[in-house]
Amino acid sequence: MMDEILADLLRAPGAQLRETHGSWVVLQGDRALKIKKPVRFPFLDYSSRQARLEACREEVRVNEELAPDIYVGIRAIMGGRSHVGPSSYDHRAVDYAVEMRRYDEQATMAALLAGGRLRESHIAQVADRIARFHARAMPCAPRDQPSRWARQTLADLTDVEGFGGPPAHLRRDFAAAAMRRELTVMEGRWTAGLVRDGHGDLRAEHVLLTTPITIVDRLEFDPTMRCADVADDLAFLAMDLEWLGARWAADLLVEAYAAAGGNTAPPSLAALFAWRRALVRAKVALIRDLPQDAAGLLDLADQLAWRARAPITIAVIGPPASGKSTLATALARRMEIPVVSSDVVRKQLRGLSPTERAGGDAYSSRATADTYAALTERARADEAPDGGVVVDGTFSTAAQRAELESALRGPVHWIVCEAPEAVLGARAAARAQDAQRISDAGPGVAVALARTFEPTGGLERVLRLDTQYPAETLLSEVAAWIDTPPGS
Repeated sequence: MMDEILADLLRAPGAQLRETHGSWVVLQGDRALKIKKPVRFPFLDYSSRQARLEACREEVRVNEELAPDIYVGIRAIMGGRSHVGPSSYDHRAVDYAVEMRRYDEQATMAALLAGGRLRESHIAQVADRIARFHARAMPCAPRDQPSRWARQTLADLTDVEGFGGPPAHLRRDFAAAAMRRELTVMEGRWTAGLVRDGHGDLRAEHVLLTTPITIVDRLEFDPTMRCADVADDLAFLAMDLEWLGARWAADLLVEAYAAAGGNTAPPSLAALFAWRRALVRAKVALIRDLPQDAAGLLDLADQLAWRARAPITIAVIGPPASGKSTLATALARRMEIPVVSSDVVRKQLRGLSPTERAGGDAYSSRATADTYAALTERARADEAPDGGVVVDGTFSTAAQRAELESALRGPVHWIVCEAPEAVLGARAAARAQDAQRISDAGPGVAVALARTFEPTGGLERVLRLDTQYPAETLLSEVAAWIDTPPGS
């Protein structure tokens, strides 16, 4: 019957249909009728008419604050030809709908962004609206928040398992490691009352750049899914903006939210919150049979996972042509932290550009000691408390490694890049043909330094990598190693 009713409603002049995984929205003139689908998912149950009626009532109620001029009330859906009946409950109704005033879809944050019209002032207004909403929102009881967050995350991971990206166990290991790293901060925020009854579905298409800012589609079907750290609620919109290709807008949103008095999370925790929100969106995309969207969202989730692993200090070491610089650059890019290179520092000390060739005096014992002292100093300067640094150098002696460890604030994660001598020689010889190379080491130097490379037995956190494998394989190994508890 609902198919017939929808077909009749859409016969009205200018009528249009919008569809989500849980609702049909019929646009007619200046009104919209949002009809719940008779569906059941692990996180949503609209399978009975009574459940749909209650969901309609709750949707009108929870959207009163952020969208007071949009939600009109509940309308009964009747059988026969006069499909839209009286407001609220009617025993003759075959179903119910939320009646809404139709809004300008070109005024949403998503539409302005797509049209190149989203401005910093818009983002500041949105951040201020969300910060004021969060400040007034009711606190939620935090006593089971850690375990509930973990359960929800495990369910989300299960729902996207096997669809693109790294093996499922790597994502699960990341989640467990991230919880261990962030638990103290999370619990502190929860006990401070920062778990609030938030929006639950903050997306750019739900934010209207009106005066005042209007935000629609607050999540109604499960109040526990609205109860989240305010920074977690905000992370949904930040993630969505990044997914839409506007990382600049996501970063500005968080900054403006803090300026408006909102309580932001440390960058690593904010990235963790956004990571899980990307999983949620990927799960919904799979439900809606949008595999390309799901794949893209999972790629974003994996990038956010790298971001959430910071702050961290990583030293990528090994003889010339071992692949250390390539890996160091890839890690720094994934984790969005600086990389400092001994090759670059050595040449800067002599006023040379990275691709200029240095003479033999640049590699004397004294020059090398000066290079590593400067490298250590620069690594310390770049080792931001909320970020970290990747250090790229041969570090062939235990003394050089000890100097770095003693100078830096955080523990150093050492990655030793290795390859057979024949491979080192061949790589160095091939590289010598590239005028834009940074390293000056030829095949003979590469092999000689590999033979004199001192053992790394005195280091606590060490990963040895055979760099003959593809870059993505190496990065997965590094990720798994970072996420493994020390001593395991």
